[in-house]
Amino acid sequence: RYHEHYHDRISTAPSQHQGDGIASAHDIVRFKHPVSPEDIIPDPLPRSLFLDSLDGQSLGDYRADVTPLCFSRPGLAKSYALLEDGIELRWHCQGQAGRRFATRLNLAMPSCDGFLGRFVLADGRVPCGFGQPLALDDCSGLSLDDGVLGGALRLSACPGARLDARPHHTVSQSEAGFEKIMQAVELTFSWTIPADDCTLTLQLHIEPAARA
Repeated sequence: RYHEHYHDRISTAPSQHQGDGIASAHDIVRFKHPVSPEDIIPDPLPRSLFLDSLDGQSLGDYRADVTPLCFSRPGLAKSYALLEDGIELRWHCQGQAGRRFATRLNLAMPSCDGFLGRFVLADGRVPCGFGQPLALDDCSGLSLDDGVLGGALRLSACPGARLDARPHHTVSQSEAGFEKIMQAVELTFSWTIPADDCTLTLQLHIEPAARA
């Protein structure tokens, strides 16, 4: 989410066309969806995968280790491992007991907020679609089932984590007015670090849909 020049007009009163000729659709301030000032705040960081934070503060000081796909900062070592059908992240925590660690994933799911995109819990229940917020305590597994993608992304956490999922929208302007466009599913997994020497794990698996 970044600043667009037409965002400056969102807080103004409805415009009135003056002069001869037909008003351009982009000169009229109208809203297809409710839009608040918070909806147009630019993102301070790029929206990507595995954006870490500790006690609410973003971590941007990892340094590459000698071992490939491993990075570290004081008290925390982060490593990536490629799996046959996905990727595994490990965070080895030392001297961090009781602190709150979180990692955020931004996933551009093709179904967006359409009816073919849905969350599926480990027990098979479907709590909602990608366009609705979802909060789970002690979540050890979740699938993002996407009919347009033709498969699912399955996430598993060890130990179980707090999960907060919500749609990420940007604000665009069309002939219908200012509107929100869903760009991604934002997933935040968070843990209270249980001990001074422990490992947190998150796996992402790609599961193609079964063929008829």
